[in-house]
Amino acid sequence: KSATGSLRDAENLLEQLTIYYGSEIEPHQVQSILGITGDWRARELVKHIINNDISTGMTTINNVNSDGLDLKQFNREVVEYLRGLLLIKTGSVEAVDLTAEDIAELKDLAAKASLPQILKAVKLFGQLELGFDSYSTLPLELALVDCALPAEEERESHAPQYESRPPVEAATPPA
Repeated sequence: KSATGSLRDAENLLEQLTIYYGSEIEPHQVQSILGITGDWRARELVKHIINNDISTGMTTINNVNSDGLDLKQFNREVVEYLRGLLLIKTGSVEAVDLTAEDIAELKDLAAKASLPQILKAVKLFGQLELGFDSYSTLPLELALVDCALPAEEERESHAPQYESRPPVEAATPPA
């Protein structure tokens, strides 16, 4: 995936790995070179999103940051997991590139979530891919809270607000 389909990029990555680690390469070494966190908390955050558990989701995001993980990479993993959830919800299980255990977990989550809820989360977290500071948790936190907003509250927050005030009487000038 990191080579994005290019054989030359894949060969370069493999060459880098052998230069750094020799001929016997472990999965954690590959993750280190590629910046992949492989952190279980990406899956946990998706669960918090689906369960509208903002408080625990905020804790997860801040713990990931405190542990020094790259938030851009963490977000990519969240988006990939959300994408898997979307594919399963829409009946495209064969397109999901995860372990059987992860797919079973996603099927359970998909049963709890509506398609609009999943779609909203994919869009919100997917938009964070580009251009946010790797050290700021704010974009992730805002996306988490936005996912939890019910559709009605969203409509109300975008609707123009009008206050009813009593009519103002014209002031009479002093005589």
